[in-house]
Amino acid sequence: VVTFFHLFGHWGVDVFLLVSGFGVVNSLCKNTTKQYYKNRVNRIVPTCIFVGLCKCILMQIGFVNFTAYNDNYFLILTELALWYIYAIVVYYTIAPYIYRMLIRYKHWVVLGACLLAFVMSYIPFGSCSIYLVNRIGWVIERLPAFIFGMYIASNPISSKFTKYLVGGGVLPLMVCVVLRITGITGHG
Repeated sequence: VVTFFHLFGHWGVDVFLLVSGFGVVNSLCKNTTKQYYKNRVNRIVPTCIFVGLCKCILMQIGFVNFTAYNDNYFLILTELALWYIYAIVVYYTIAPYIYRMLIRYKHWVVLGACLLAFVMSYIPFGSCSIYLVNRIGWVIERLPAFIFGMYIASNPISSKFTKYLVGGGVLPLMVCVVLRITGITGHG
């Protein structure tokens, strides 16, 4: 029963990243790259530092133990110890470059991201003792959902879109990548 609901958690993350891709394209269309980065920093950093500072204080008084992060105060203070903050920071950082590639190469970027994620899912990043390297595998494996959201937002839906989505192999490949990542195929 727990495995069944755990699977929906994985899908929920992918849906969140897909919607985030939509939002990023909207922001990139309205702002310069410099303003886009400024907006991301202004929205993310103060909240992360505030929460991280609270965690550090609670840790110092012995109320909370963060040994999962190896007591790395930088990771705790910046909230990069949380996989979703780390992933979003990476995605938001590379989003303007991905957007430019999507405008130029369209569905090929999504296909490339799916293939990259699939291949990289076999690299054992988790065995690295450096926390941010340890988590990069998760970031890469979830990248197709984020890029797919950006792709849909940057390309109006049309019959041509449906042709690329299904006939071009994007949707089937994305399903295979998600199944691989969530462990349904037995590899994860």
